[in-house]
Amino acid sequence: RVNLSKESPVMELPTSIRLTCCTSGKEEIAAIETLNREVAKLRIDSEWWSNLGNTIRNPRSEPDSEWRWRQIVSTYQNKPNYLAKCIKTTDGLIQAAVVYRVDAMSAIEPAQRAVFVEWLASAPKNREILMKTPRYRGAGTGLLLFAIAQSYFLGFSGRVNLNAVANIEYYLGQGFIQTNIGDDDNVVFEIPASTAIRRLKERGLIDG
Repeated sequence: RVNLSKESPVMELPTSIRLTCCTSGKEEIAAIETLNREVAKLRIDSEWWSNLGNTIRNPRSEPDSEWRWRQIVSTYQNKPNYLAKCIKTTDGLIQAAVVYRVDAMSAIEPAQRAVFVEWLASAPKNREILMKTPRYRGAGTGLLLFAIAQSYFLGFSGRVNLNAVANIEYYLGQGFIQTNIGDDDNVVFEIPASTAIRRLKERGLIDG
């Protein structure tokens, strides 16, 4: 189990996030909460891929369309180095979900610790690639920033790495860089400490 050390930076992890409503352009406050398996079953597995209406392309072409979040959360919920989080709007709907581990190592600086994102997805109704009019912007990005904040909180300088399941351009745009770790289908991408710290300062999570 990873514990907060005396040398770890002092900060509080965010408990909420501002999402942008795509139809009105207004910002809405959504909660960042722990994701348990019952919520995963009722609010993700049972809802995300149903009643999407007219979509730009076949939703089943999305690589996560077959993910079962209840099973994912059940697999990791009793493992102390794994955490599951979600973004919930005031209507009770889940707008994004993430599972990450806090015992990983950096792919860029091998001697340094990092957070590794195992699973990350935004609700299908929030995806520009699927919906003509997405519901919210910022949910998936918000959870990615939360993982960066978790890394910083643990004293890992914000380092986060992951396998880019889809949309590599998105992760590059977020400041991740491709490493030489992994094979063609599972290349590790990592956000360097300097970039991560800059992102946290920009969002006001740590002092600039």
